[in-house]
Amino acid sequence: MSEKTEWELVEPPQPRHEGGRYHHGSHGATQQDGAPQATHFLQAMLGRWWQLKLLGAGIAAVVAFALLIMIGGVLVLTISIAAVTSFGIARLVAWLRGKQIGRKTYPVAQGRNPWQQ
Repeated sequence: MSEKTEWELVEPPQPRHEGGRYHHGSHGATQQDGAPQATHFLQAMLGRWWQLKLLGAGIAAVVAFALLIMIGGVLVLTISIAAVTSFGIARLVAWLRGKQIGRKTYPVAQGRNPWQQ
């Protein structure tokens, strides 16, 4: 019968430094405040040049947000110009109608039809 041996990788014990929190070796990088765990996770997820990929995604997000702001600004500007133009046209029409009514040369009596003078 042949026996299969199980291999286990055992790392040598790491030296402890009393003065600081800095540790040498692979365990020292994973035991600090959780930040290196995030970097290892991102590197595993994104692969090679993960920092440049994150930078590109950030730049794309900023550009998309700027475009959204610009489109919103153009819409607000267009709607406000349309509202001011509509208000101006309404005032002009009311002014022109007032001018036409004011051109009558005969006085209009209260309660009488102007055609029955």
